[in-house]
Order: sequence, then C-alpha cells, then structure tokens
Amino acid sequence: MMSSHRIPITDDSSIGEVRRFVSRLCMDGALDETQTGRAAIVCTEMATNVVRHGSRGEIVVTTRSGVGGFSMELLALDQGKGMTDVGACLRDGHSTAGTSGTGLGAIRRMAAAFDIYSQPQRGTALWARLDEPQPARQFRRETPHCEFGGVSVPVQGETQCGDAWHVLSLDDGKKLRVLLADGLGHGPLAEAAAHAAVETFVRNPDVGPAVMLDLMHRALVKTRGAAGSVVEIDLTNSVVTGGGVGNVSMRLFDSGKSSTLICDNGTLGANARNLRQASLPWTADTVLVMHSDGLASQWSLADYPGLAPHHPSLVAGVLYRDHRRLRDDATVVVVRHRT
Repeated sequence: MMSSHRIPITDDSSIGEVRRFVSRLCMDGALDETQTGRAAIVCTEMATNVVRHGSRGEIVVTTRSGVGGFSMELLALDQGKGMTDVGACLRDGHSTAGTSGTGLGAIRRMAAAFDIYSQPQRGTALWARLDEPQPARQFRRETPHCEFGGVSVPVQGETQCGDAWHVLSLDDGKKLRVLLADGLGHGPLAEAAAHAAVETFVRNPDVGPAVMLDLMHRALVKTRGAAGSVVEIDLTNSVVTGGGVGNVSMRLFDSGKSSTLICDNGTLGANARNLRQASLPWTADTVLVMHSDGLASQWSLADYPGLAPHHPSLVAGVLYRDHRRLRDDATVVVVRHRT
C-alpha cells in the first residue's frame, strides 16, 4: 500500500510540523526508536534547507507498507536561489547561511539512498529514501535493469488522492508494465476508481496494454470512471509499447529527442471505444515520463540540463514542483535504465 502527503514549508514552524508528522508515520510503520530518530533528523534537515535557502517550498512524504516491510521517501522541493556548486554544498562545513554546514551530509549519511538536483535561481530538489534494514526488493524502486519512481499528491484540501500508479516487474526484470490511473474528479470516489484500476492491473500481469485497458474499462463500470495509461517496457526486444484513454500523458525522451505514445479520447468505465496500443524503440538512454492532467503539458526535460540521469523519484519531483496544476490531483511517474 502506498500513500503520499504534501506538507507546505513556509517558516520555521513548518520544520516541527514535518518532524512530528514523519515521526507519527514511523510509529505507524512499527519502526524502532533508532529508525524513527534517523527519519526525524533527515526530514528536519530537509525542511530546514527549504526554509534557509528556498524561503518556502514543500516536503512530499511517500510511504509504502505491506508484507515486505516499510519504506519512506522524502522529497524537499523549493524554487529558491538554488546552488551553483552542489558538490561543495555536500561537504561538511560548507555553509552559505551561517549554519554548521552539516545538513546535507547528515541526510546523505543517514538515508538508504539520496539524490539532489539544483539550478541557480530555479531552486533545489532533495530526495531521500529511508528503509527498514534489508527491505524486500518490492519496496525498492528498482529491478535488476531499471529503476522507477513517482509523485502522487492529492489536490489541496483533500487527504485522498484520485490518482494511482503501479509497476509490475516480470521475466526477472526483463519486462516492466507500468500503470497510471486518474479517477474522474478528486476525493474518495476518484480514489475508488483509481484503486479499482490498480487491482485489475495487479490481477492480470500477463496481458499487454490494449487488453489491459479493456479489462480496466469493464472493471470500472460501477465506479466514477477514470483516465488511464498502460506501458510495457520489453528490454529483451528493446521496445516500449503503450496505450491510454483520457487525458493522461506518456512521453519518451532519448538523446534529446521526444516522442509520445498514443492516448485516445474517452473514459475507462464509461465510453472507451478505441483501445489501441503502439510501439517505439527503447534504448539504454530512454526515459519514460507518465503523468496525469494534474501536470501541465508544456514542459521538456531539455529545460533541465543534467536532470535525466538522476533518480526517477527526483526527476518526477522536479517536474511536479514546476508544472503541477493546483486544482487537481497530480501524479508523475518516471522509468529509466539503472546506472
């Protein structure tokens, strides 16, 4: 089970709010005092960095729990002055705000995984993953060949997100299937529709995108309905195949070139008449970005030099930060080869 929460960071009081919220999640996940303390330090340093260097921004907390254990991802996002030398900022003792200069180093040491991207005058994004010891691979955002990540945040004022996404790893990681579902509207009914799409996706791991869209269309008849897209990445044959219904996006970026997989008009569960799929080449440099209409469509990875090789969760966070629409749930999913 996965859930995401957005906490606005506006001043010093927000730092304590983030720390208390993360500590409660750790307790709910049955983490011990040491693990909870580590998470509290990491989120405190991330929120402090936003206040000191970004003036304001947000922390997105994503948790995954189930039979495999508990995992937490933290994204700190701001649109402040950014960093001119990220490497220098990561060294203990370096500070531009009169502090001890150990914040970023502490985050990197205590997190199971860490990544950072910053552009001068455009802001900074920090990502950290916190795991139980030796977590099951299903809670890592990776397979032997690819890694993936995403952001899925409800519209302001709602606690339940009408978007959902899921990744299935098949054939020892040689094949990935990725789903993004956007329930119509937002709130509990939209969430129910999106979850029905995920349940159908998980129950039928052996069918391609067009057939999966048809199965979801039938399964969502008694729900509000949803837009949805399904992408299959076949690493053995170096091909990516996808199809979608409704206002969702599937874009591929490869060596500076951009291409789009087909998405037909309609609503899964209501009037999805054209259920098609199309294929494009997949290379070691291809990056897949899928998103709901909570993200504006006018963006390009070319506007973010050096971002594509970063962890997919960080890439998704940067796109979410800069292009989200404030009046809808927003989800971004990114998949690429492991480096």
